[in-house]
Amino acid sequence: MEAPTRLEVAVATPVLGVPIPDSENPVIAAPAGGVRFEIASSPECRADVGDVDDALAGFADNLLKGINAGYCASVRRIGSSSYRGLPLYAAATVALVYWIAEAHGEHLSPHEILELASVADPFSYDRSWHPVLSSVRLASAEGRVAVYRNEEEMALYGGERIEAEQAGSPVRVEARVSRERIGMDTYNALVHLAGVAVLEAAVRLGEGRSLASVAEDLKPVQDGVANIVWGLGDPGGGCLWTPDMPGYFTRLCIGGGGGG
Repeated sequence: MEAPTRLEVAVATPVLGVPIPDSENPVIAAPAGGVRFEIASSPECRADVGDVDDALAGFADNLLKGINAGYCASVRRIGSSSYRGLPLYAAATVALVYWIAEAHGEHLSPHEILELASVADPFSYDRSWHPVLSSVRLASAEGRVAVYRNEEEMALYGGERIEAEQAGSPVRVEARVSRERIGMDTYNALVHLAGVAVLEAAVRLGEGRSLASVAEDLKPVQDGVANIVWGLGDPGGGCLWTPDMPGYFTRLCIGGGGGG
């Protein structure tokens, strides 16, 4: 059996953008540090990285079966990581795709990495959460701030790393609005508001503003939409609500504030 491969990738987190059911809105993600993994071929799909082990093992199974590899992979995190949930899952899936590409002597573009990863996710495709997953993967793969809406609408900015930490446990959410409940025009206006806020943030990033300052300016919109759509109250402590694994949100505290 071949020796394990060690890979280090950026761990990235969503910062701005709120998924809204049955819509496809842009999300901004940023690298927040680095994480190292040890990956090896294995008869069984195994993961030892944190709270996303089951999802990651399912991802490896889907990915390697998809290319008829005849084997699976074990993934182990080396050292500690202050991140959990989506940031850790996205980083590990990017590392797995890199590992497989390297084993086959191929160099993949960011678009190819996202495409391969999205078809291997072990949960049902969700149009509203797809930009969340893809923005974080893009920021992780490139080590840069990423804005992602779909395959045709994505952008990369400077290599800024945001100082931020996740506070508390992920919160399971269910949408409390729908087109039928609040009306088509009202629902579409809400989707438009969430999307325009991210586009405004992207414009400010392009003007050289720091992501931390842009997030502070647009925090009322981020938290307001999260409250209207998902029933999430004030995150407190200067933190903001950001999407996590599909169906979950977490409090992100920029600058490290907010406590547990």
